[in-house]
Amino acid sequence: MGAPPFSAVHTDNSSRSLRANAVLRSVCNGTRGTSMQRTLILTVSGLSLMLAACSGADEPAATAPAIDEAALEEELLENYVKAINSNDLDTIMAMLAEDVAFQAPHGPEVVGKEAVREWVGGYYDAFDTQWKKTSLSFDVSGDIAVERYAYESNDTLKETGDVFTDEGKGINVYKKGEDGKWLVVIDGWSTDVPLPEMAASDDSAKAPVEMIYEGFAAGDMAMVLGTMSPDIVWNEAEGNPYSDKNPYEGPEAVLTGLFARLGGEWDGFSATPAEFVVDGDRVVVFGRYGGINLATGKPLDVPFVHSWTVEDGKIIAFQQYTDTLTHTAAMTE
Repeated sequence: MGAPPFSAVHTDNSSRSLRANAVLRSVCNGTRGTSMQRTLILTVSGLSLMLAACSGADEPAATAPAIDEAALEEELLENYVKAINSNDLDTIMAMLAEDVAFQAPHGPEVVGKEAVREWVGGYYDAFDTQWKKTSLSFDVSGDIAVERYAYESNDTLKETGDVFTDEGKGINVYKKGEDGKWLVVIDGWSTDVPLPEMAASDDSAKAPVEMIYEGFAAGDMAMVLGTMSPDIVWNEAEGNPYSDKNPYEGPEAVLTGLFARLGGEWDGFSATPAEFVVDGDRVVVFGRYGGINLATGKPLDVPFVHSWTVEDGKIIAFQQYTDTLTHTAAMTE
């Protein structure tokens, strides 16, 4: 048979030590013994010491206290959300590590405490915010804790009071510092709200509007009038001296009531487009007016915004927006 398992040897340590001690006492009391007995005494005594050493080595090592992950999970998320909802920059920055990274939707990653401070500061300047975060999982490994969460947010635009809501998911990574404090080192989140469906681009409404500026610049009134629907309704900006005949209805009214007066009262009157914005049948144009008023000799250089409405390839409506005060001053002695 093989040697008994170590557990059996360990169990018999106590009884063997008692027998060895009894023999040793008999020697100390002067009991005579044979050479074999003395040898046995030394052997048992040595074995007893060995077993005592083994018994001490078998004691379990001390272990660090286990982390209560549930309590840590609740504490970290609760404190972080409170800091966010404080809308106070210093309060939330106290929760962030020096190498923190924010990964917000629709933008580049923001890395480092100073960069994140600037990003959050701009956010707080524009909005009053309230967040709700619900932990979905929480795992701790040494000095790192990783948490998945779901969120709902309400952002109130300070300037207008408009409220923007969002919901989505994210990941927090916390790091424990040498002082024992846990700080956020990564917060990355993404929205679950789908992007609006984008309509197919259609620039067909832009063509007649571009043509009217080209015709006006070339002095080709036939080209200009050819872009207009017979039912066009044309309105100059309120306060503009030429708004006196609003609305100009039909191409002929526009030609004789407006264009003829512009040609007779201005030298080199121009309307130069700079940008076209198309939204379905609506075309908005940003540009500048120029010219010299013949009566006063004063120059005109003011911006304009024109709103055009197009139907079946023809312009059916026009609305002007411009600096009417400057326009009037150029025509006034």
